[in-house]
Amino acid sequence: MAASTLESEAAFKERATQIGIEDRFIAKFVEKNFAAFGKYAFCVVYSPSHPDEAPLRRFLQELLEEEPAPDQMASLRRLFFESHTMALTDARQRVEAQPDPSMATRKMATAERVARQKEQETRLGGLVFTPETTPANHLVDLFVEMGESGVLSYIKPEQCCSRAQEIQAIKKDVAVSTDASGMLKLGTKASEPTCEANTELKLRSAFQRRNLAMDLAGLASFETTEGWTQLLFSHLLRDPPRGFAKVSLQQLLDTDRQLFTMASHRTMGNLREAPDKTRPLDEAISTLKEASDILQYLMPLPVSKVHEAPPAPLGRPDKTPRTDKGKGNSKGSGKSGGNPRLQLPEGCTSHDDDNKPLCFAFQNGKCKFKGPAGKRCARGFHKCYKKGCFRAKPYYLCTHTD
Repeated sequence: MAASTLESEAAFKERATQIGIEDRFIAKFVEKNFAAFGKYAFCVVYSPSHPDEAPLRRFLQELLEEEPAPDQMASLRRLFFESHTMALTDARQRVEAQPDPSMATRKMATAERVARQKEQETRLGGLVFTPETTPANHLVDLFVEMGESGVLSYIKPEQCCSRAQEIQAIKKDVAVSTDASGMLKLGTKASEPTCEANTELKLRSAFQRRNLAMDLAGLASFETTEGWTQLLFSHLLRDPPRGFAKVSLQQLLDTDRQLFTMASHRTMGNLREAPDKTRPLDEAISTLKEASDILQYLMPLPVSKVHEAPPAPLGRPDKTPRTDKGKGNSKGSGKSGGNPRLQLPEGCTSHDDDNKPLCFAFQNGKCKFKGPAGKRCARGFHKCYKKGCFRAKPYYLCTHTD
């Protein structure tokens, strides 16, 4: 149970109507500023377990300005008992060393939630409220818990679900906890829904739902948080200087996280709304959004240089295949600037009648193979390459008639 329920006038009026208290009596509670569970529980020095209820009767006679009927007195006595029990439960939860994990997030009363949403829709008339734009109840309860504990935490955009997403993704998991006496207790805990925020539009919608949830929880005004969101996204529309890249979504997230980190440090233990309706978080956000420690995350980053291959020149000559040096080619021919291919004399061939390769260096006596003539080296057979000759002599010594 959230402490806001104890101070909720809407929840008090709804419960009083449910148990049968007349509207004129409820109006008296509202008129004299006692229409809240927390105020009614301590309106008089009296405990429901005490047998003498004379103090409560005197208080109700003065408040209602008449003697309530027996049936109305029974309902008023029941409402006082519930108010007293709720106040004691809230105090017990605050002092417990190990609260129930399934009740870690205190929920706002439904009547108070509805009343705040109606007031918000009337005040923010320019927005269209649909299940897709209304923040999830769980998101609002997270900010309510922060307000009661006095510690601000950063809520990721993926956690800022809409009411429609929350309804479609409700799933309860089994949770084991211990009670005040140390006994194990089996219960259920609703899993936290998540949403996508990986595009500019989805991230903008998530931030807007977060701003509405903070406004409903009384943590910060919608005008202040929405102004901060507008400042963030305005940097996406700016053209960066030459040589710099545009601001990315990751930079926006880093800036937003840094602002809430600094705001949490400044508002530690002081998140409640003051009697003059001022909110400490509004003042912290208004100050920090102009600080250089925050805006430095929005600076455009230099563009990383990428070395590209140079373009091919126009009219580039076609490449000609090259032959390996030494394969039938002399050293002199390899150093010349002419055609690298071997020019065979007229009437000569590179293979004999059996299609066996012939050594070209042997024809000029320049092959270093020391084997007998007619044998094969690495380049080919040591035979004359004159067509029809193929004797075991080099070309320059062969008479082709022996």
